[in-house]
Amino acid sequence: MTSENPRAVISSAPPSRRQIQSWQDAERNAAAWMRHWGFSDAEAKPGGADGGIGVRSRRALGQVKYQAAAVGRPELQNLFGARGRNMEKQLFFFTGSSYAATAVEYADNNSIALFVYALDGAMTPVNETARRTGAAPAPLTPTAPRHYLPLVSAAPATWLHRLRSPRRHAHHPSGRCPDGPGPSRDWFWPARPSRFPASPRSSPGPT
Repeated sequence: MTSENPRAVISSAPPSRRQIQSWQDAERNAAAWMRHWGFSDAEAKPGGADGGIGVRSRRALGQVKYQAAAVGRPELQNLFGARGRNMEKQLFFFTGSSYAATAVEYADNNSIALFVYALDGAMTPVNETARRTGAAPAPLTPTAPRHYLPLVSAAPATWLHRLRSPRRHAHHPSGRCPDGPGPSRDWFWPARPSRFPASPRSSPGPT
C-alpha cells in the first residue's frame, strides 16, 4: 500500500527528488507530480509490475511504465480506453524510457500528456499537452494599492468670488450679523427686505 497523502497541499515548489528503484517508486513519484500540477487528490494505486492505471484522481488518470523499451501506440490506446465515458478526465502517461513517433502522434490527437521521468524523480514533458498541463501556474504579482482623491464638486464662480472678497453685511448698519455676535465680513446674505430700520442718514428729509 502507498503512504502518499491524496490531500497534500499543493506547493509552488516541485516535489522533492526521490530515487526511482522500482515501479512502485515510479507511481508514487508520478502521483506527487500530479498533485503539484493541481490534482490534489491524486494517489498512487499500485496494480502490478506493468503499472496499468497507476495514479487515480477525480479529474485525471495516470499510467506509469517502468521499463527500458519505448512506449508504443497500443499502451496509449489502453489508457484512453480505461477512461471510459469520463471524457473530462485528463490523461497522463509516464515512462522512464522514450516514446515511439506513432505514440506521440496518437497522444497529440487525443490530448494525452506524455512525460519521461529520470531516476532522481525529475519530470520532462514530451509533447505540447504535457507542457501545457504540467506548467505550474504563475504566482500573482502584488500590485500597489491605488489611492483616489475624494470627489469635490466645484463651487460656482460667484461664491468663490464672494469668499475671496469679504464684504460687510448689506442689511445691517453695524455691519454685524444679526444672528450672531461677531463681525459679518465673512458672511454674505442674499438680497432680501431688511428686518432693521434704515440709517437716519439714508432716510429722506421732511417735505
